[in-house]
Amino acid sequence: GMQFVGGRPTYKLIPGMIGESFALAVAERLKLPQSVIERANELLDTETRKMGELIRDLEDQKLLVEQKAEEFKKKEIEMLELKAEMKKEKERLEQKQLNARREEARKFAAKLEEKEKLLEDILEKLKGQGASKKVV
Repeated sequence: GMQFVGGRPTYKLIPGMIGESFALAVAERLKLPQSVIERANELLDTETRKMGELIRDLEDQKLLVEQKAEEFKKKEIEMLELKAEMKKEKERLEQKQLNARREEARKFAAKLEEKEKLLEDILEKLKGQGASKKVV
């Protein structure tokens, strides 16, 4: 059947779908005389009219569900992109933190080495003073 939304054709053929002709909706849209439309409506039996209305309502609801599903899909993609972005940012921050720790450890090791050198110099001086006192 041909898909109609709001009484207008979408020109989308849906295989396996049973649909009405929408002849009356098209006639109204084309502004045929109201008397002709009313007479055609009278000739349709009640069940056919109700079935047509039901099919139109179902098609409108189906379109709405499809639109919502598309919106949800877009939101899901956005969320996945944000999640990936957050993961990259977390990794970047963790690397920055690791680099900062390494730099602090390097500075600490340099200061420690400096202090060791200072202590070695003091020890050498003390040894040197001890040797000179023995000679005297």
